[in-house]
Amino acid sequence: MTVFSHRRAVCITAVVELENKRKERAQLAYERKKQLNKLRVKAEKKPRYENVVED
Repeated sequence: MTVFSHRRAVCITAVVELENKRKERAQLAYERKKQLNKLRVKAEKKPRYENVVED
């Protein structure tokens, strides 16, 4: 009975660790996506050709 409980505790601990890793990776992906969108908005506001002179 104690062996089963120990194995179950180890399994639960492993699942919790995997969930924490998943959450960390998801947070990093969210931050990268957020930064990319911020740069995209900044690029859209800035004209592409500032120094072009039309004839």
